[in-house]
Amino acid sequence: MNVKSIRRAVLLSVALALVSLAAPAQTDTTWRNAQSAAAAAAKLLTQTEETKVVAPKPDYWNKSLMTNLNFVQSSFTNWAKGGYNNYALSAYIDGNAKWKKGEKYWNNRLQLDYGFLYSADKPIIQKNKDRILFESTWGYKATKTLNYSAKFTFLSQFANGYNYPTPAVEEDKEPSSKDWRNARVLKSSILSPGTVNLGLGIDWVPSKWLTVNMAPITGGFTIVGNEKLRKNYGMERRKKYKDEEDKKDDKNNYINGYIYRPARFEFGAQLTADAKVKVNDNFEGSTHLLLFSNYLKNPKNIRVNWDTRMMWKLSRFFSLNITTNLIYDDTVLVTDKDGNTAYEHKLADEEMFREELSKYYLAQADAGVIERFNFVPTAPTPWYLQLLPYFLMLVLFVFLMYFLMTRAAGGGGARGFRSHVFCLGADGYRSV
Repeated sequence: MNVKSIRRAVLLSVALALVSLAAPAQTDTTWRNAQSAAAAAAKLLTQTEETKVVAPKPDYWNKSLMTNLNFVQSSFTNWAKGGYNNYALSAYIDGNAKWKKGEKYWNNRLQLDYGFLYSADKPIIQKNKDRILFESTWGYKATKTLNYSAKFTFLSQFANGYNYPTPAVEEDKEPSSKDWRNARVLKSSILSPGTVNLGLGIDWVPSKWLTVNMAPITGGFTIVGNEKLRKNYGMERRKKYKDEEDKKDDKNNYINGYIYRPARFEFGAQLTADAKVKVNDNFEGSTHLLLFSNYLKNPKNIRVNWDTRMMWKLSRFFSLNITTNLIYDDTVLVTDKDGNTAYEHKLADEEMFREELSKYYLAQADAGVIERFNFVPTAPTPWYLQLLPYFLMLVLFVFLMYFLMTRAAGGGGARGFRSHVFCLGADGYRSV
């Protein structure tokens, strides 16, 4: 029996009950009321019920959030083995917002990672993590696994980064926090560097947990806002200072901002690979690989940014977290703790080297300074050999994910793997 039949039966019963109660009373008023009630019940029985169905409003968004907050404290009191009191605090946020309607989609991802530490032997707060990554991809479905896409990428950091050489103080005197601050050497800052890229290409999505973006047409800028850091990050010299001495201030310090440009335009190809899996409630992992080749200068030197995270819950109170960050950029000068340049790429262009220095070899040979010379440039390493170690690491990571998925499925293949939405719960990360 459906709801409509039950409703009619109840109304009819009520009407009959009113009639039966009113009949013994033998009063006109009661009898008329009973007749009215029965007529109303009969009218309701004859009416056709109209059920209004309201379609649910479609939701085209799929959102997820993964957070991690770590605090570490070590305290030593009369400890014979030695040690220093220290504190460390770090936070990690990985938010995703995906929109899809028909053949069109819009994927957004924001990664924020920041941490600092304090140690009694160096009484100053030091940064140990700092990263801002924002990606936005607009796409249109072309085939089952390929999509036309336009990808925007922004990469920078929150605060200044320093090297901390030991301050020079009087003998038998411990450096104070002020001494450490005065001795520190600036290494990086917000938007120093900062990278902004916009690429046109295709997305290859073979599965829900893997996305590969290939953008052969990518343009962008590398920004170094801090004047003191422009030389270290490979900014080009201004034309009017090409053949002049570096301009100095009253303290004989170089004013790099007057010499080097604040931004560098780049045009090349970009490849981005994202893998994010959650095998079960105890294990999840993610990796983000970004490769960029600049067509305008040394395209064979591939810029690499590769981050990998693995979180393995061993028990209720213990977990294993592994984080790796790999960065390679041939335009950046590496400095030691005192801020001195450790090495530079002096032979960036073989033809330029021959053009500028061969005349000195020939002049010295003619003057008898050099009796014999045979300049044979070193053969450059092919780009595919430079990329081979990173490719092998990616293959190893994918194999590990596949192995864990097959184990989670009971040895029956990867059919036990499902896509998950990560949500923040009271006791950690949960999947919906």
